[in-house]
Amino acid sequence: MPLDQIEIFALSNLFAGEEIGSASAKSDNPMFRVIAREKTNAGFYSIIECSLDGQWANEVRERCWTFDHASLSQRGVFVCWSEENRTLCLEAFSCSGGWPSELLPKQIVSRGLCLESRPEETIGYLKIPVT
Repeated sequence: MPLDQIEIFALSNLFAGEEIGSASAKSDNPMFRVIAREKTNAGFYSIIECSLDGQWANEVRERCWTFDHASLSQRGVFVCWSEENRTLCLEAFSCSGGWPSELLPKQIVSRGLCLESRPEETIGYLKIPVT
């Protein structure tokens, strides 16, 4: 399956200024293929195969990007990580637990990246100690 609008939006913001972010900006880009897409109670997750050349798969650490949306009572979060070589896992969820039936990129207001390089990584509203 090709990337949908919200997957394109999430990846291009999570990887802004990087080759993978630019490459993901088109839904018909054959370098990206969604091999699984599932809705959850709080959002969705997608498993995305990427055939982009380079060492990006080894360099992708977990990334997190928070946003506001009128249909969410609390902020929403996109999280992405490299699951295996050339495979990305993209997860989206609402901090309040409910996800709108339709979420359009033009309705999203960015709160920015939430992953920081320090002894604790901030993911959404959780602080996870790095061991």
